[in-house]
Amino acid sequence: MIKDIIGSGGIFLFFAFAFYLSQDYPSEAAFYPRAICILGMILSMIVFVRSLIALRGRKESQKIMDLYSEHKKNIFKVGSTLILIVIYAAFMVRLGYVTSTALFLYVVSLIIAAEDINISLAVRNIIITVAITGVLYYLFGEIVGVYLPGGFLF
Repeated sequence: MIKDIIGSGGIFLFFAFAFYLSQDYPSEAAFYPRAICILGMILSMIVFVRSLIALRGRKESQKIMDLYSEHKKNIFKVGSTLILIVIYAAFMVRLGYVTSTALFLYVVSLIIAAEDINISLAVRNIIITVAITGVLYYLFGEIVGVYLPGGFLF
Protein backbone atom coordinates (compact mmCIF):
# COMPACT_ATOMS: atom_id res chain seq x y z
CA MET A 1 0.00 0.00 0.00
CA ILE A 2 2.71 2.45 0.98
CA LYS A 3 4.71 1.60 -2.14
CA ASP A 4 1.63 2.35 -4.25
CA ILE A 5 1.11 5.70 -2.53
CA ILE A 6 4.75 6.75 -3.02
CA GLY A 7 4.91 5.38 -6.57
CA SER A 8 1.67 6.98 -7.69
CA GLY A 9 2.78 10.32 -6.26
CA GLY A 10 6.05 10.13 -8.17
CA ILE A 11 4.32 9.12 -11.38
CA PHE A 12 1.81 11.95 -10.99
CA LEU A 13 4.67 14.46 -10.56
CA PHE A 14 6.40 13.06 -13.65
CA PHE A 15 3.29 13.44 -15.82
CA ALA A 16 2.57 16.89 -14.38
CA PHE A 17 6.12 17.98 -15.25
CA ALA A 18 5.79 16.50 -18.75
CA PHE A 19 2.47 18.32 -19.20
CA TYR A 20 4.16 21.56 -18.15
CA LEU A 21 6.94 21.00 -20.70
CA SER A 22 4.38 20.33 -23.44
CA GLN A 23 3.09 23.88 -23.17
CA ASP A 24 5.96 25.01 -25.39
CA TYR A 25 4.93 22.65 -28.20
CA PRO A 26 2.98 23.93 -31.21
CA SER A 27 -0.75 23.35 -30.74
CA GLU A 28 -1.04 20.65 -33.40
CA ALA A 29 1.90 18.70 -31.97
CA ALA A 30 0.89 19.10 -28.31
CA PHE A 31 -2.37 17.14 -28.34
CA TYR A 32 -0.94 13.62 -28.08
CA PRO A 33 1.66 14.34 -25.34
CA ARG A 34 -0.90 16.28 -23.31
CA ALA A 35 -3.49 13.52 -23.67
CA ILE A 36 -0.95 10.93 -22.47
CA CYS A 37 0.03 13.18 -19.54
CA ILE A 38 -3.59 13.76 -18.50
CA LEU A 39 -4.31 10.03 -18.73
CA GLY A 40 -1.21 9.26 -16.67
CA MET A 41 -2.16 11.82 -14.01
CA ILE A 42 -5.71 10.45 -13.79
CA LEU A 43 -4.53 6.85 -13.49
CA SER A 44 -1.94 7.76 -10.85
CA MET A 45 -4.62 9.60 -8.86
CA ILE A 46 -6.83 6.50 -9.02
CA VAL A 47 -4.00 4.33 -7.68
CA PHE A 48 -3.27 6.92 -4.97
CA VAL A 49 -6.90 7.08 -3.79
CA ARG A 50 -7.32 3.29 -3.86
CA SER A 51 -4.15 2.88 -1.80
CA LEU A 52 -5.31 5.46 0.75
CA ILE A 53 -8.66 3.70 1.09
CA ALA A 54 -6.94 0.34 1.56
CA LEU A 55 -4.55 1.85 4.10
CA ARG A 56 -7.33 3.41 6.15
CA GLY A 57 -8.32 1.47 9.22
CA ARG A 58 -5.18 -0.66 9.39
CA LYS A 59 -2.36 -0.52 11.84
CA GLU A 60 0.27 0.41 9.30
CA SER A 61 2.67 2.42 11.43
CA GLN A 62 4.81 -0.61 12.26
CA LYS A 63 4.42 -2.02 8.77
CA ILE A 64 5.68 1.27 7.34
CA MET A 65 8.88 1.03 9.38
CA ASP A 66 9.33 -2.65 8.47
CA LEU A 67 8.73 -1.84 4.83
CA TYR A 68 11.22 1.00 4.90
CA SER A 69 13.98 -1.06 6.51
CA GLU A 70 13.28 -4.02 4.24
CA HIS A 71 13.20 -2.03 1.01
CA LYS A 72 15.71 0.74 1.65
CA LYS A 73 17.73 -0.16 -1.45
CA ASN A 74 14.62 -0.25 -3.64
CA ILE A 75 13.48 3.12 -2.33
CA PHE A 76 16.88 4.56 -3.30
CA LYS A 77 16.64 3.00 -6.77
CA VAL A 78 13.14 4.34 -7.39
CA GLY A 79 13.98 7.79 -6.02
CA SER A 80 17.15 7.99 -8.10
CA THR A 81 15.29 6.90 -11.21
CA LEU A 82 12.58 9.53 -10.69
CA ILE A 83 15.22 12.23 -10.29
CA LEU A 84 16.96 10.97 -13.44
CA ILE A 85 13.68 11.12 -15.37
CA VAL A 86 13.35 14.81 -14.51
CA ILE A 87 16.98 15.46 -15.47
CA TYR A 88 16.48 13.48 -18.70
CA ALA A 89 13.44 15.55 -19.66
CA ALA A 90 15.22 18.80 -18.83
CA PHE A 91 18.35 18.03 -20.86
CA MET A 92 16.80 16.31 -23.87
CA VAL A 93 16.56 19.55 -25.85
CA ARG A 94 20.14 20.55 -25.01
CA LEU A 95 21.83 17.18 -25.49
CA GLY A 96 19.50 15.76 -28.10
CA TYR A 97 17.38 12.64 -28.06
CA VAL A 98 20.08 10.09 -28.85
CA THR A 99 22.67 11.36 -26.36
CA SER A 100 20.26 12.00 -23.50
CA THR A 101 18.40 8.70 -23.98
CA ALA A 102 21.60 6.66 -24.13
CA LEU A 103 23.00 8.34 -21.01
CA PHE A 104 19.69 7.99 -19.16
CA LEU A 105 19.27 4.30 -19.98
CA TYR A 106 22.86 3.47 -19.09
CA VAL A 107 22.81 5.29 -15.74
CA VAL A 108 19.46 3.72 -14.82
CA SER A 109 20.81 0.27 -15.70
CA LEU A 110 23.78 0.90 -13.41
CA ILE A 111 21.50 2.01 -10.58
CA ILE A 112 19.26 -1.03 -10.95
CA ALA A 113 22.21 -3.44 -10.93
CA ALA A 114 24.21 -1.54 -8.30
CA GLU A 115 25.16 -4.60 -6.25
CA ASP A 116 26.26 -6.72 -9.21
CA ILE A 117 28.44 -4.33 -11.23
CA ASN A 118 31.32 -5.92 -13.13
CA ILE A 119 33.01 -5.34 -16.49
CA SER A 120 30.91 -7.82 -18.47
CA LEU A 121 27.68 -6.35 -17.07
CA ALA A 122 28.83 -2.81 -17.88
CA VAL A 123 29.70 -3.79 -21.47
CA ARG A 124 26.39 -5.64 -21.86
CA ASN A 125 24.53 -2.58 -20.56
CA ILE A 126 26.31 -0.37 -23.09
CA ILE A 127 25.33 -2.70 -25.94
CA ILE A 128 21.71 -2.91 -24.77
CA THR A 129 21.56 0.86 -24.26
CA VAL A 130 22.84 1.58 -27.76
CA ALA A 131 20.47 -1.00 -29.27
CA ILE A 132 17.39 0.32 -27.44
CA THR A 133 18.26 3.92 -28.26
CA GLY A 134 18.76 3.07 -31.92
CA VAL A 135 15.52 1.12 -32.18
CA LEU A 136 13.53 3.88 -30.46
CA TYR A 137 15.16 6.53 -32.66
CA TYR A 138 14.25 4.58 -35.78
CA LEU A 139 10.68 3.85 -34.60
CA PHE A 140 9.87 7.40 -33.58
CA GLY A 141 11.87 9.26 -36.20
CA GLU A 142 11.33 7.14 -39.27
CA ILE A 143 8.19 5.04 -38.80
CA VAL A 144 5.99 7.29 -36.63
CA GLY A 145 7.49 10.51 -38.00
CA VAL A 146 7.84 12.26 -34.66
CA TYR A 147 10.39 15.06 -34.44
CA LEU A 148 13.18 14.13 -32.05
CA PRO A 149 15.45 16.86 -30.71
CA GLY A 150 18.91 16.94 -32.22
CA GLY A 151 21.90 17.57 -30.05
CA PHE A 152 25.56 18.25 -30.36
CA LEU A 153 26.39 14.64 -31.34
CA PHE A 154 23.32 13.61 -33.38
